[in-house]
Amino acid sequence: MHNNKWSIFESYVNQLMLDGHVPGAAVAVSKNGETIYMNGFGYRDVKNKKPVTVDTIFGIASITKSFTALAIIKLESEGKLSVDDPVIKYLPDFQLKTEDMSQIKIHHLLSHTVGLPPIERYQELNRFHEHISYLATIHERPLGKPGEYLSYCNDLYLLLGAIIEKVTGRLFRKYMIEEIIAPLEMHRTTYSTEDIKKFGNVTVQYDYDPVAKSFQSNPWENLGNYETSGGLRSTVVDLIKYGNVYVDTLASEQSTWQHINYQKMWKPVFPIGKNECYGYGVRTEQDYFGYQLVKHGGSLPGVSSYFGFIPEEKIVVAVLTNVSGGPKIDIWKAALHTALGIPIKQKKKEAPDYHLSPKELQALVGTYATNKKGSRLEIRIINNVLVAETNGHSSVVKAIDYQTLVIKDSGKVVKFFIDDNGVAWAAFINLRMLPRVEGAAV
Repeated sequence: MHNNKWSIFESYVNQLMLDGHVPGAAVAVSKNGETIYMNGFGYRDVKNKKPVTVDTIFGIASITKSFTALAIIKLESEGKLSVDDPVIKYLPDFQLKTEDMSQIKIHHLLSHTVGLPPIERYQELNRFHEHISYLATIHERPLGKPGEYLSYCNDLYLLLGAIIEKVTGRLFRKYMIEEIIAPLEMHRTTYSTEDIKKFGNVTVQYDYDPVAKSFQSNPWENLGNYETSGGLRSTVVDLIKYGNVYVDTLASEQSTWQHINYQKMWKPVFPIGKNECYGYGVRTEQDYFGYQLVKHGGSLPGVSSYFGFIPEEKIVVAVLTNVSGGPKIDIWKAALHTALGIPIKQKKKEAPDYHLSPKELQALVGTYATNKKGSRLEIRIINNVLVAETNGHSSVVKAIDYQTLVIKDSGKVVKFFIDDNGVAWAAFINLRMLPRVEGAAV
């Protein structure tokens, strides 16, 4: 398992962890249902020098969404619902500030295409009906008709959990454990913070404090209703078992999984970048060095995770780390490249720079935000340099066309929506739509 190419990978990961202030990480890779690499790096407990192993439990955050989407597709394959059903067929009290609720389908929840801008998060809500009541009180309207815009929204995604309860008559958590997690023998996977206290070999979750140059621990959060979209805790070993459902290696062994139309989950629904689309709880990149990638990441305090697979190669890769904002994608791509025989640092060809005219430049400059705390983007010109400010962090940006900027230090793409007057009315960043704030200083 530890041949030379994986030794190169390990050196690269150790350097990434050092540079990115990552206390601990776990990586696993399988091909054709066989694990070809797995390893733990660093510490699950820095203070007591306890190492990470492949069985260490981490948070997986939004990778959880694909589990919920799989449950919906499973129920559809059993004839118990259709993704084209209106949400109000199952949740009649569901209400947003919009004209026709019957137009919002399960399909729109799965793909984040209801188009609701970010709203305030309330983790203390533990019952779905409480969340439905909360949604009825918000002032934000959808940005357009269902399907017209994508804006990532945990608050609407969690309604899938309420639909699962309505259709099955079982608590969401109970249904997921009994129908998906237990049959896959994912014995170290749980939604429960109580279980976390009982398991051994569980990571401490960390934030890195750059001023003190030390790690601060983060408690395991009770996510309330948001467990539907971010609440699973798991190991890379268990995630490989899960991933193998999608690449057909379990189909012959377990008839339970044969009749489910998984491909529907990664069928492109909405474009989110060049050659990249969002589907149902996963995103798909169509041509990554000639391969189709199906993937999703997760971020919570003390959690940076990434998971995905290449259907035609039957390769599954899982990466879990125990720090906020860790270099999860870099580690994941390095593992993927190693499995595929692509040089670790090889990057896709970058789009050429685009020179914005003064008019095009002014169309983008401004503040984009919602009422939700923390979702704020400012595009400014400082000393003749175009910069983006997010969460107090200022970065130089470059244009790749008249409505698309790339943040140079992170590689994040910002796409702008231009109105009939030639001015940007919204910015799309981190899969979220942020409307322009009128009257903000530019």
